[in-house]
Amino acid sequence: MKRTLALIQLHVEAGDKATNIANAFARIREAAAKADIIVLPEMWTTGYNLSRLDQQVTHEGDELLQRLEAFAREQKKWIVTGSLPTKENEKVYNRTHCFGPDGAVAQYDKIHLFSLLSEPDNFAAGNRIVSAKLADIHCGLSICYDLRFPELYRKLALDGATLVFVPAEWPTSRLVAWENLIQARAIENQMYICAVNVVGTFKNNIFAGHSALIDPMGENVVKGDQNEAILYGEYNSDLVEQTRARMSVFADRRPGVYGGE
Repeated sequence: MKRTLALIQLHVEAGDKATNIANAFARIREAAAKADIIVLPEMWTTGYNLSRLDQQVTHEGDELLQRLEAFAREQKKWIVTGSLPTKENEKVYNRTHCFGPDGAVAQYDKIHLFSLLSEPDNFAAGNRIVSAKLADIHCGLSICYDLRFPELYRKLALDGATLVFVPAEWPTSRLVAWENLIQARAIENQMYICAVNVVGTFKNNIFAGHSALIDPMGENVVKGDQNEAILYGEYNSDLVEQTRARMSVFADRRPGVYGGE
């Protein structure tokens, strides 16, 4: 089974929600002509302007989410919304929504909050590991800083995921970590990693771009630079099966020695 993914590497204007939404929908419409699954980056409506977060949050069921869901239904596509600062029951979550031809598929709240950017002071942490079927692919969900916690990705792989999404706002100052971590998560779990970053600047941060679809061998299917772009890459289930058959990493594990499942 093969599926085409569109990685939408957006230039985000911090705090300018209307401009960011207009730009994103232009890119989503363009991507729909080629892709089965469309993936956005982290916090693309607002950027990390957390001082204005209260005025710019998304609420469950609001117009933006309705538009994204309606587009997925009408175009018969799957959309991974990257992440949106989403308010529910008086708490704000860094939340991913997934929509498909039949409507809402899944949502995931970022588990690991990034203390360096004061996320724990502004967001409530998620407590659920989430995977779902998108375009007949068993997919896992994660967000940005989650990438530094390999246990999450191993658990998703053990639960059956063969593709994991990583929307992010990752700076150039940690680009080496970004490139090595997305590659490592793919190799060690013999699965695809779809990592979608932003470009642009906010205060002293320059965001790195370099979004990529990594295959189960750690090769770049497609990789971006530091410019806004739509990147297209192919997921191939046969490659996952071949990679896992050739090297039996999961069968050779010894969790009884080092703990875990």
